[in-house]
Formats: sequence, C-alpha cells, structure tokens
Amino acid sequence: MSSPLTDLAQRLAQSDVDVVRDVDVADGAGAWRALPQDAEAVARIVRAAREHERAPDSAALRLVPLGGGSRIAVSRPDLAVDGALDDTLFIDLARLTGIVEYEPGDGTLTARAGTPWHALSEAVARGGHELTPDVSPFGPTSGLGSGRSTLGGVIGAGASGPDRIQRGPVRHHVLGALVATGSGTLARSGGRLVKNVTGFDVFRLHVGGRGTLGVLCEASLRLMPRAEHEVLVSQSGLELGHALEAAERVRRSPVQPRALFVTNVQRDGQTLAVHLAGRTRQVEGDARAIRHELGVGATEISGEAARTGAAQLRDTRAHFEPSGSRAAGLALAVTSVPSAAAAVASEALSWCKGLGASPHILAWPVVARLELALPAPVGATLEAAALRGLVQRLRALGANVAFGGGALSVARALEALQLEAPRGGAAWEDALRAGLDSLGLFAPRALDVHTLSGAST
Repeated sequence: MSSPLTDLAQRLAQSDVDVVRDVDVADGAGAWRALPQDAEAVARIVRAAREHERAPDSAALRLVPLGGGSRIAVSRPDLAVDGALDDTLFIDLARLTGIVEYEPGDGTLTARAGTPWHALSEAVARGGHELTPDVSPFGPTSGLGSGRSTLGGVIGAGASGPDRIQRGPVRHHVLGALVATGSGTLARSGGRLVKNVTGFDVFRLHVGGRGTLGVLCEASLRLMPRAEHEVLVSQSGLELGHALEAAERVRRSPVQPRALFVTNVQRDGQTLAVHLAGRTRQVEGDARAIRHELGVGATEISGEAARTGAAQLRDTRAHFEPSGSRAAGLALAVTSVPSAAAAVASEALSWCKGLGASPHILAWPVVARLELALPAPVGATLEAAALRGLVQRLRALGANVAFGGGALSVARALEALQLEAPRGGAAWEDALRAGLDSLGLFAPRALDVHTLSGAST
C-alpha cells in the first residue's frame, strides 16, 4: 500500500479512527475512507493530516468530506480525474448521525451531518413540521456512500429543491453549524434556536462550499409548518413547447405553487405538474384555478398521494443505476436567465436528437433550469468533444452547465471548460481559503486546462 495515505491511516488508527480502503476489483484502485465517530474525531483527522503535510518530503494529500455520495459527482468533478483517489482521504460521516435537539415550539432542528435527510423529514413530520429544501432522499452514487442525501451533503452542495420558489434557498434556513476547520479545531457559529442566532454568519460560507472549506459536523435548521393540504394538478401527453407555454401561464397567474415543473419521466410525452401546498381553503381554490387554466386533460390528486406523486415525477435521477465506481448515465443541469430558457431547451434537445438519444427531461420554468438525464449506453460512452460542443453553444446563449455521472472523458471536458471560464471574485476566494485552510487540505484539485482540453474517450 504505497501511498501518502498509508502512514496517515496508521497514525489515525492509533487515535481510534477507523480507516478503510474500498478496492475496485476492475483496476485495483480504490478510495480511502476515514470513519470518525464524532466531531472531535473529525478534528483529529485534520490535525493528523496537517502533521503529515508539515513533515519533510511528505507527499501532498486532500481531505474530502463525504455524506451519502448522491451529489459528490456534481459537487466535486475534480475527483473523476485519473489518479485523484491516490492522494485523497474521504472523511466519511456515516457514523455522525442522530438528532441533537428538536424544538417543535420554536420550529428548529439540530442534527449531526451524516444523518440521512429522509430520517430527519420523518422525525419532524411527527412534530408537524417539514424540512426545506424538499430534496429527493435518494439519488445515484459514484461508488462512494449510500446514495442517500444527508444533512451535511444537502448543505454542502447548496441543494435547493422545487420548493425554492415558495421558500427560498437552503442558505436562508441554516441557523448555525459546528465545523472542523483546516486548522484542526472545531468552530461553532450561529445558534440552535432562531432567537439565539448571534454573531457573524460564518457558517453560511459552508452552504454550497462543497466541503472545500472544512468539514460540516453538525447543523441547525429552521423548519416550516407542515402543509394542511396538498394537491397535485397535472396534464400529460403534451409537446414540450406547449407544456412550457402552459407552465409560463401558471407562473404569471396569482397562484403560488410549491413546485412547478415539466417532465417526461412517465414517457408518454411531457407532463406539466403543479404542486400546491398550504391551507386547505387556499389550496382548493388554487387547484380550481389551475384546472381552469389548463383545460381538458388536467387531472388532480390530493393528500399524501399528491406529495408522493410530485416526488416520483421529478426524480429523474432514479433512472440511474450504479455501474462500477461511476454512474452509468450522464446528467446535465442547465441554468439560464428566464428570457433564454426556451432557446436553451431547444438547443439542448436538438443536441440529444443528433445523438439519437431520448433523455429524461425535467424543466423548472420559474428558475429557468433544465435537467437532462441520458441513460446508458449513450450517457456512459459520450465523447468529450461532443459534450464540449454542447457546453460551448449553451454558454453562447448565456447558460451554465453542471454534470453528474458519465464517462471519465466527459468529466475532463467539462472541467476544462469550467476552468476556461473567468472566475469572479477569485482574489477574495483565494484569501478566504488561505484564512480557513492555510495548508490547502480541503482545496479542490487544480487541473491543467491544456491537458484536459484534448481529452477524448
């Protein structure tokens, strides 16, 4: 086991921290994972890594926090490059689970970062509350983790759900956090209760930080009252353009849905879905207005069936099956300004048609976001040049692209394009990293654009 991680693993074992290596049978490579039992153990891992980095002639290593693994491919594309796992130690938070404090009267929750999101949802539902964002509890895994969304993973990825249009982004609902910093200390900021949140909002730096500024060990959230009534109004068998036009009419109406999206997951054309949630009288009135707006063919389900139906319709990721160490399919998330959304969708779908691919589509008209899922074999064998061409055309329309899964060459192509894009606030970001992580233990890997730009399959 000749690796910069071998000595570190032995040192951590002496500190009562388990370290395992998941060997890939195909090529003999694999990921190293440390499994801390608590926040103090996470800090010991960081301190041990600092001692390693300071030793003479020591090889550089990286620390990457790991939750359920459902967002690791999108959040950290630098890990998909050849050799990235050779000097990477994943801090697996699978043992940092459990609710620390739940205050139904205050509508707040504090839990450890590795706690599955679905477990938190079930716990607060019994107290009459809901979590936000309303994210899918399951997703693809890149061979690491369980594929379940966790508290730390959702916050670290800055994941917003379909309820963002009604409730705002996840950063608005984080009250405080306990973080293991790059100096090997535990730092707490914010508070556990709304009335106790004081001081600087340092914890917000870690919302969407992708684990590149430290390890989130515990977090406190503001909860939402559970909806009194829910209704899902939908209309299926539509052409994409007509579905988007109908969604735009709904968006401009006085109705404020929990979620509004277009999808072809049912595979019978496009389905426009309007998820309504709130007080019974308001929801029923909004549902009547939506049915009238959509006309013939609109259907309605209510109660728990509405919540479940909306989740199933929007979960394009459920169509992916893990294959080896990477997802077999390719997922693209394209965002743009609302005025360019139609042109962006047309360009992306034209590209898919040119590949002979039939993607799973999920469009969020209100936030001008389009998700495309290309199942295997197309998504797994796509050449880098083809994807580079698409990303360049979409950028010309003012869109941004993120990805998950797919072939290694695709990861390289996208990373190269991301590096070619100008970095806004680069000096501020570098200064922030230097202050929080002076040795760069959590910094994402810097890649050579010239090397990656020539990548192919």
